[in-house]
Amino acid sequence: MNNFFLSLVMLGPFWSFVLTVVLILFGGVLAHRFITVSASHRRITHFWRLEIICFTFCVLQIGSAYLPHAAHMGVFWVLCLLLFLTLPLFGASLYCAFSARSNNIAGDTRYAWLGFVPIAHLWLLLKPGDKAKTDYSLAGRAWDASLLGLALIPIWLGAEIVDELSELSTTQTVLWALEENAPSAEAHAYYRVLNLNRNTPAHTHGMIVQKAEADGATIRLLHEVPPHNVEGFKLESKRQYLSQFCNFKRHQMFLAKGGQFELKFETRDGGDLGEIVISQDVCVS
Repeated sequence: MNNFFLSLVMLGPFWSFVLTVVLILFGGVLAHRFITVSASHRRITHFWRLEIICFTFCVLQIGSAYLPHAAHMGVFWVLCLLLFLTLPLFGASLYCAFSARSNNIAGDTRYAWLGFVPIAHLWLLLKPGDKAKTDYSLAGRAWDASLLGLALIPIWLGAEIVDELSELSTTQTVLWALEENAPSAEAHAYYRVLNLNRNTPAHTHGMIVQKAEADGATIRLLHEVPPHNVEGFKLESKRQYLSQFCNFKRHQMFLAKGGQFELKFETRDGGDLGEIVISQDVCVS
């Protein structure tokens, strides 16, 4: 389950957006099917209801900042599931709000789905509704203006929460936590390779780490030696670089679980320059 939800968390921007939209619309479909909305909301009430729904959704997303902690505790997939469930819940809440606004405009929910269309939603938001339920007195207009001004507060707070969350939890932090909590060298290798490949190709000690692969409890790292360094290249000359694998804490944890590294060195055109295997025994010796 961890691997499945991790694959969702690591989706690129486009597919992450698609998944989010699909889950939100799915929530709207469920609300349309199972919830009857009889409320009728005028424009200012509708605006405030949207603000409350969106602000609540932003607050619930604070849980994403605790994904690394959940990974350490072994409940990563549980927290991911709860966070993903907030999306259809958000969609259902939006549909109910749009239905209440449609009731005020047309007397039924026929226009509710327009709320999910960005530009078309402005029509729901701005079109006058049932005049009989609108107070056009000076006091009524002043009250509406005050409510509209106060609505800027949850907008600002929601934006602050989103900005803060973007800095608190990163995919790399989650992967580090999953590595540390991995029950076996095989699981550790899987998460370690995902993390390493996020930064490849990487330049180090006059070489380029092109890719990492996991094969059971073995992590294979392919190093490309640039043409100007090929002449006179010797594996023995790389002992200082190789010692990093014994001294780096995250590699130490992997090796201690029985894992090993296979470091392969090639020229740019695929010529073999040798291979070194590093295990816990090699580091101890």
